[in-house]
Amino acid sequence: LNYRLGKIYDEQMRMPDQAEQWLSEALALDPGHLPSMIALLNLYKSRGDSLKAATLMERAEGQTRNTLEKTRLLYDAGRLYLDDLGDEDRAIAMFARVVELDPEHAEAGEPLAELYFQRGQWAPLVPVLEMLSRKKDRKSARELHPTYFRLAKACAELGLDDKALKYYKQAFDLDSTHLPTLMGRADLLYRKEQWDDAFKLYQTILVHHREAQGDEQIVEIFYRIGRIKLKVGEKPKAINMFEKALEVQPGHKPTLEALSEIYGAAGDWEAVIKQKRVLLANARTDEERMELLQQIIDIYLGKVNDKQKAIAAYLEMLDIEPASMSLLHRVLALFSDTKQWKKAVETALRLAEVDTDKIRRAKYFEAAGNFTNSELNSPDEAIEFYNQALDENPDDLKVFERIDKILTKKKDWKNQERAYRRMIKRLGAEVPEDKRPTQVALWRGLGEIYRSRLKDLNAAIQTFEVCVGLEPGNFKTREILAELYSVSGPEHAEKAAREYRVLINKAPDLPQMVPHIHLLWNSFKETNNYDRAWCVAHVLTFLRQANEEQARFYEQYKNKGMQKTRLRLTEEMWRRFIFHKDEDWFLSQIMATISEAVVQHNLVDMKATGVRRKDARDITSDPLLFSKIFSSVTLALNVPPPAVFLREENPG
Repeated sequence: LNYRLGKIYDEQMRMPDQAEQWLSEALALDPGHLPSMIALLNLYKSRGDSLKAATLMERAEGQTRNTLEKTRLLYDAGRLYLDDLGDEDRAIAMFARVVELDPEHAEAGEPLAELYFQRGQWAPLVPVLEMLSRKKDRKSARELHPTYFRLAKACAELGLDDKALKYYKQAFDLDSTHLPTLMGRADLLYRKEQWDDAFKLYQTILVHHREAQGDEQIVEIFYRIGRIKLKVGEKPKAINMFEKALEVQPGHKPTLEALSEIYGAAGDWEAVIKQKRVLLANARTDEERMELLQQIIDIYLGKVNDKQKAIAAYLEMLDIEPASMSLLHRVLALFSDTKQWKKAVETALRLAEVDTDKIRRAKYFEAAGNFTNSELNSPDEAIEFYNQALDENPDDLKVFERIDKILTKKKDWKNQERAYRRMIKRLGAEVPEDKRPTQVALWRGLGEIYRSRLKDLNAAIQTFEVCVGLEPGNFKTREILAELYSVSGPEHAEKAAREYRVLINKAPDLPQMVPHIHLLWNSFKETNNYDRAWCVAHVLTFLRQANEEQARFYEQYKNKGMQKTRLRLTEEMWRRFIFHKDEDWFLSQIMATISEAVVQHNLVDMKATGVRRKDARDITSDPLLFSKIFSSVTLALNVPPPAVFLREENPG
């Protein structure tokens, strides 16, 4: 009923809006009612509502089982999408569906082929074009030529070379002047390495169609002809074609590379470099420039042995990548090989500036110092570089040795002193145990500079005092310090004596002890400390190690006869002057207490020894020398004298 009302309003009453309303109501009640769809579709078409018409056509196609009706609806929808709505994607979908339902539907195939070709959709394009080519009896040669051309191009793009050649020939037979056909066929023959046929076609294009070609196409044709001539062994003609290509476009990369290949095979390296220089001038990216410059460098170094030009090319690379460590290393090696020492120094310093690793930076500064010192004969400047190396890596003592050697050779003692102090400062305030020997060696070296070169005794004393503090067991250092104290005047006499006493005390045997005793004698004598000098001479005389002067000095001032003791040892004097410094006083007191019991236990009755108490000597008045000495010793030691007996029948 709604459908009939819609038809009445549309066809008889000419009221399209009311007709649309009743037809829509009909479809709402029965969405698959095809007559209502057709009527509504005609209504939309009549008033130009293409989108609704196309949409309804798709809907109607789904409701009919009639193939012809389906293809008609889909084709009409495709035309609306393409012609009225400009929706190519929907148009392609509609036309493709038509061809799927009717593979020989040429009316849908033609717009579908056009759209596929424009979009480069080669795979679905080929079967559509093959279908259209089968309709050739319906078309003239002029109309059929584009079909074969497009078929050839699509097959070529898909790698179906044999089919592409067949279709290019058919297109060529229909129109031998069509430039795209000529170019496509020539390119395909070139790809298949059919050199003679490809050359003829390219030659034809140049002769008959040059004016229609742009520079890019002309260059490509000259290049390809050159490659063809190269393949067939006609090298001069190939070079001629390549040169013609470069006349049109001087920077054409494939042509320049081909010429480089030819000149390289002939060993004409200068010509190769010329071509690569042109390529370099036309390179678009830094990556291309770097690759070309490296190729040029390889030729300079490996083929023509021109290191200077290789350096120039490396410098060009460094303009592109100024922080490249590998490039700087290669340039440094070449500067060294060519003895360009100033440039080598500059490059080493540049490496030090770029690198962030302190150990490697130190090596670069060291290299700069070596070049400056050995090759440029500029030791002062070399010292600065060495110092920079040590600032980066204080552990490299060989570098410091170079500074020391230079300053020693120049006898520049003041700067040598500064170098040692700077090196000591580099070690820091808290020196690790493993670096202690280095610290001691530096302080000793500094002290030697003060002592023997600058003759600054006070500074030498202070420095060697530090050495002794760092290494108390080094007796050689103590000998030097004692000697410095001795020659520095009376104010250092006590310190000299102290050091000599330490040396004497630590001497392992008499032969090593005696030289220190002699030095102690000299120290006391030179500072007019005669009492102490006499005591030392006395010791040397007792040890039978005194020289003539010492023996004479001792004899001259020794007392004649027996001297009476005027002072007795007190407990404090025992502890201060007689007890060994390592003795444990508390342990000694314990042993003294125990000793009384031990003595009592070991007492022997006097009768058993054959002596009588009444025979004891009075050592205070006895005229015997032994008694006098014994009395003096007991008084000095402040101990009670024991009973003394003399057995005249047992001499000795």
